[in-house]
Amino acid sequence: MKKIFLSIFLFCSTALFASSPILIVGGGPSGLAAAIEAKQAGAEVVIVEKRRGYTREQVLFLTGDSVQRLRRWGVELPSMCTKELQGRSIGLVAINHLEEGLARRASELGIERVEGAFLGFGSAQTAVIAGKNGEELIPYDILVAADGAHSSVRKALGIPLLELGKGKGASAVIPLPPKPRGFDISPPLIHGELFLRRIKTPEASIVFTQSPSDGSCASLLQAIAEEGWEEEMSQIAEGKAFCISDVEISLQQVSAFFDEGRNAIVIGDAAATASFFKGMGANTALKTAEIAGQFFKERGVQEFDEAMRAATNTLIEESRFLFPSIKK
Repeated sequence: MKKIFLSIFLFCSTALFASSPILIVGGGPSGLAAAIEAKQAGAEVVIVEKRRGYTREQVLFLTGDSVQRLRRWGVELPSMCTKELQGRSIGLVAINHLEEGLARRASELGIERVEGAFLGFGSAQTAVIAGKNGEELIPYDILVAADGAHSSVRKALGIPLLELGKGKGASAVIPLPPKPRGFDISPPLIHGELFLRRIKTPEASIVFTQSPSDGSCASLLQAIAEEGWEEEMSQIAEGKAFCISDVEISLQQVSAFFDEGRNAIVIGDAAATASFFKGMGANTALKTAEIAGQFFKERGVQEFDEAMRAATNTLIEESRFLFPSIKK
């Protein structure tokens, strides 16, 4: 009898995943995290990513929930600065360091990575990939669209995208002279059509702006001067500020997160994007990877859709005030 029950258990444990891998298109935070979730659930996983390296240097702040997810996945981020703010733990890390940490963990788990770009779908459950040696067909069990705000997979699936608003932003990292100082995040500050926010750490200030059309560093620096932030102004005068300008910002959300015909799901920025000003994009991306992990284990389409809609609705609503043209 015990042998019968063991046989049933092993069948149920292994039959969940087909012989074809879970194919993840996109090797950014959501794609890498979803790959780790799938591998930890017992699936074979292939990541398709066209970039050879990670170069984005924007600073993210991660919520306590995101930090806990990274720990559960076994991801180590030596460069992340963790602080307590108003009773909450948050982490500060450059996006390329986050991606590198996730990629290292994926490699440790033996997750296969293919350098290439998604071109479309083949017959049955196959994806056409433009790799280093030309086009190839990769069969899959589940396909995960994690290829960003301009997702090629989402477009190939024909999933409608609700575009709610557009804007432009800038961000600056300003090293501060070493001295004892606190850790603080300002509320959103308004300068005409420009929204301004500062994250101040003992080592540096990170300043963000967003407006309908002005993403210049000049406007960011002017807003700092108008606020009278003397430490930052002094460092700027010495040429010690590093600024990224004209960042395109879109407030958008897909109408569906699962395509039954192709057995594909949409997560991360491919599912929804909002303003980096609020700092919730990367946190939501990691949350959607966790939601995908539950889907890999349970295959509950309705539960997946509801969880994804709740997560992306929260992302959209938290950024809505930064897009004045949107009707209430």
